[in-house]
Amino acid sequence: MFNPFLRDDTYFKNGESFKRRITGKEFGSSLKNFFKVSWSKANFIYIFLVVLLIYIFSTIRYFNWAMFTGIFTSTIMVGIVAVGMGLIILLGEIDLSVGSMYALSIILAIFCYNSTIVSTGNTLLGFFVCLLVAIFSGVIFGFINGFFIGILKMPSFIVTLATMLIYRSVGQYIGDVVRTNANTSSWVNGSIFNMLNYGPDFNNWVRELGVAQWAAITLPTLLFILTAVLIWAMTKYTKFGRKIYAVGSNPKAAGLVGIKSNWMKTIVFSIAGALVGFAAFLHIATRGNVDCATSGNSYELYAIASVVLGGIAMSGGRGTIIGVIFGAAAFQTIDKIIAALNLNPFLNDAIKGGILIVAILLQVIHFDKQFYVSLLQKLNVIFTPNKDLILEAKYKTECENLEKLYTNKINKVNHSKLSEEEIAAKINGLLDEKEAKLLDLKNKYDVLIEKAKVEAKVHDEKEELKAKIKTKKHEILNQKQYDIYLLNNKKKELSPWQGDYYKFEKQLSLEHAKLAYNNNQDILEYKSRFGMDAKQIESLREFILPYAGENKDKINAEYDAKLAKYNAYQEKINQVKVKLEASNKDLIEKLNNSYDAKIEKAVSKDEQNNEQYKVKKQSLEQKEKDKLALKEQKVKDKADRKAQKEALKAENNAHKEEVEKQLNKRLETIIKNRKK
Repeated sequence: MFNPFLRDDTYFKNGESFKRRITGKEFGSSLKNFFKVSWSKANFIYIFLVVLLIYIFSTIRYFNWAMFTGIFTSTIMVGIVAVGMGLIILLGEIDLSVGSMYALSIILAIFCYNSTIVSTGNTLLGFFVCLLVAIFSGVIFGFINGFFIGILKMPSFIVTLATMLIYRSVGQYIGDVVRTNANTSSWVNGSIFNMLNYGPDFNNWVRELGVAQWAAITLPTLLFILTAVLIWAMTKYTKFGRKIYAVGSNPKAAGLVGIKSNWMKTIVFSIAGALVGFAAFLHIATRGNVDCATSGNSYELYAIASVVLGGIAMSGGRGTIIGVIFGAAAFQTIDKIIAALNLNPFLNDAIKGGILIVAILLQVIHFDKQFYVSLLQKLNVIFTPNKDLILEAKYKTECENLEKLYTNKINKVNHSKLSEEEIAAKINGLLDEKEAKLLDLKNKYDVLIEKAKVEAKVHDEKEELKAKIKTKKHEILNQKQYDIYLLNNKKKELSPWQGDYYKFEKQLSLEHAKLAYNNNQDILEYKSRFGMDAKQIESLREFILPYAGENKDKINAEYDAKLAKYNAYQEKINQVKVKLEASNKDLIEKLNNSYDAKIEKAVSKDEQNNEQYKVKKQSLEQKEKDKLALKEQKVKDKADRKAQKEALKAENNAHKEEVEKQLNKRLETIIKNRKK
């Protein structure tokens, strides 16, 4: 069976393969890689979990399953609208009219439902009328948006801003007309448009759908999740879904491969409208009324926020619809947290806005390791490869610039109206000045390049020493892991002889201590060679001093300090070596004393129980012999039965052949007699 906590390893001394447990570092690395990959692909889950944990801790005294399912129940309408918005944003577009479209679809659906009930009284027919009108009206409104954006190629922001005002206004107008009509005035109470017969005493199929639940999970919640999963499957596994991503990523490239972006946009806006209509129907099922003035207000903003928290990029072409479920749930949970903590409700939108900005920052900000390394190299915090070559190129460039500068100055003087003597004097002065600056430049870069070469050499040596140190540390760890592997095998082999087991363990422990001591001594020796040694420091000092001029005292002080630092470091390494040697002696003595006591006690116990172990061992051996004899007898009996069966079968076959011969003979006799 596969065990994720075991690894195959090889013993460094003889190449033997063995199994070992993973180290804490390996486990941490695996965990880090898991979080890195999962964050890049599904950061919306982490955002939702963080918000959920805050909600749980803020209601820890009374949090229950119903409160958890209530998160998704409160998300239903905004969530379904957000799924449609997700499709639109994947296209690289936006829809500001979904809130108004949502309210108008509810108004039309309730109006048609009430009219059906008044005229027919059939609640089942009313259910289907309400569902179809809500979805169909959403499709029509979405198609209108898609037509202007896709076919007429108008900006989606402007189009949907206009239709947002139109749909909201038409909805309020219908509510006002219904209220002023004598036959239907009872349907509207102020701005509230009510569904007829919405209550437990009426056989209302729409309400029954809205209140149905299992284990505190309502049917509309399941429909919301099912809808999101279906739309996600459509975007992931169908050609149409892949076309949405293609258009959102690069509309021009999509057009070049034959995708009709204009019709794609029209269809997607229509699908989003259908989802808004379905959300409107579920609103009717759960509430039974609509406020013509305020229902759906800010839904476009909440839907966009849910999409962003769900990991879909506002630029289009990236993200997954399944994330919208978690994004919408996280966004709606913030309201519950604010209520649980008794915060000022006016802070609600401020907190949501802050979370939204953070979510967008996580999408657009990417850590550029190369930029970070380059910055540290410019600040001389870390080593810069090929620095001497870079300095040589820089020196050459500065020389060329200096040559150009003085060439221009000399030409300018040469073309001036001064006398011959003045021109010659000025040109000679400029040439002297140029040569002096070139010499200063050469001296400066000679020092810098020499320093860079020494630093490069020291860095290469240090990297080589680090690799050796890493190998030595791996050998210590590998030896320990191999010892554990041997001990586990030996424990099974020597059980129950505890004394022999402790002798074997002592031997391994002493060998490991010896290896660790030798390797740690080598590691300290390698570390003592880090950085410039005394010889390199003096050599660099001797190279720089001729160029130092008035700064000789400063240079000497600087290199004296480096030499003192090197000597102090060597002294520290020597002190650590002495401590390591003393520590190793103490460890060896401690191991000997500890294991000698263990071995003596275990051997004494083994000797006392020797007869018991012998009897037990003999009993086990006898049982094994009996078991083997029984097995052999069974095999023999089986072979005998098989031989008997084959003999009986052969006898039956011989008898059949004999009978057949007799029958054939009798038949031949009858035929002969008949012929006579």
